[in-house]
Amino acid sequence: MEDTNLSYFNLPLFWTVTVCGIFGAFIPFVIKMFLQVITRESEMEANLRRQACDLKAELGSISMVDEFAKYAKIKRKVMKVTDELTHQADLRSSYTLKVRFISTAALYAVMVVLVLHLGYS
Repeated sequence: MEDTNLSYFNLPLFWTVTVCGIFGAFIPFVIKMFLQVITRESEMEANLRRQACDLKAELGSISMVDEFAKYAKIKRKVMKVTDELTHQADLRSSYTLKVRFISTAALYAVMVVLVLHLGYS
């Protein structure tokens, strides 16, 4: 006669392992969403971007031949703003990379600890 009693089946353990497996599959997605929230473009970067667009528009309205001094001055301002914007983007990119690495390592470490705990239980 077949035993219909499922007392050997541990339902909480089953759900814990299932949730861990699903969470492990979605760790990159979770980190991507987390990074989108914490690494938005700062107000300073938005102002620099707007300023660069305004300066480029002003540069396009000036004749290079007729007003060379004014054109060169605005061109230097555009280059300075663009360099600062590039520097800010590099800083944000570096920060994003660090946070991505640390958060990925931390989440996988939590998964490893949980699996080891389940293995010893």
